[in-house]
Amino acid sequence: MDVRGARADLIVGVVFLAVTIVGYFGLYGGQDVASLDFGNDPGPGLFPYLLLGSLCLLSLWSIGWSLVRGPWRDTEVLRPSGGWQRMLLPAAMVGTLVAYTLILPRVGFLPLTFVFALLWILILRIEDDFRMTPARLLLSALQAGGLSWVIYYVFGKLVKVPLP
Repeated sequence: MDVRGARADLIVGVVFLAVTIVGYFGLYGGQDVASLDFGNDPGPGLFPYLLLGSLCLLSLWSIGWSLVRGPWRDTEVLRPSGGWQRMLLPAAMVGTLVAYTLILPRVGFLPLTFVFALLWILILRIEDDFRMTPARLLLSALQAGGLSWVIYYVFGKLVKVPLP
C-alpha cells in the first residue's frame, strides 16, 4: 500500500467512526427517532441501527487495515499533499449524490441506483489506473446490478423502508 492510500484509509476510517459515534448519541438521545424494541416486525426503526453498525465495522476495518499495511515509519505520511485536484473526487461524489436525490422520484430506485453504482464503480476503477476492457465493463455492470438488487431487497423487502 502506498503512502497516499494508507493515509486516505486512515482519515476515512476516523471520519466515519466519528460520524458513527455522533449518530449513536443522536439515536440514544432522541428515542422517538428509532425504538429499541423491534418485536417481530422490525420495520424502518431498525434501519438507523443497521446503518450505523455497518458504518462502525467498516470504519474500524479501514483504520486497522491502514495501520497494518501502511508505511507508518515515515513522518511525512500524515502531511497533506496535492492541491485542489484532490478535491475533485469528493466534489464529484457530492454532486452526483445531489443529482441522485433530485432525479430519484422521477426515475425510480432500481434503475437510478444501478446507474449511480455503475458510474462510481467505473470512476473508481479509472482512478486506480485500470484499463477498461469489455470484460471489466461487463463485470462492473454485473456488480452494479447486484448491488442495486441487494440494497433494494434488504431495505425494501426485509426492513420495509418505502423506496421510490
